Amino acid sequence: SYINLGSLYEAAGRRKEALEMYEAAAAIRPNSGSAWYSVARLRVLVGDGRGAHVALARAIELDGALGVRAATDPAFAALR
Repeated sequence: SYINLGSLYEAAGRRKEALEMYEAAAAIRPNSGSAWYSVARLRVLVGDGRGAHVALARAIELDGALGVRAATDPAFAALR
């Protein structure tokens, strides 16, 4: 799946490719909060704060528990 490929790219430090895979996953499954959460994390890590806010808002809209998760995720420290 695109999420798995994104995870592999992310682990290899290939953030641009990881973001592309996560965005593909969100496009295929637009109601997947976890896909949007992954997009948000990578957007923060590539320096796209505005895009991260949009993706994170969508993730939380779909799955409120992701807001709690984001509050403690170090990747989102730049947004706090």
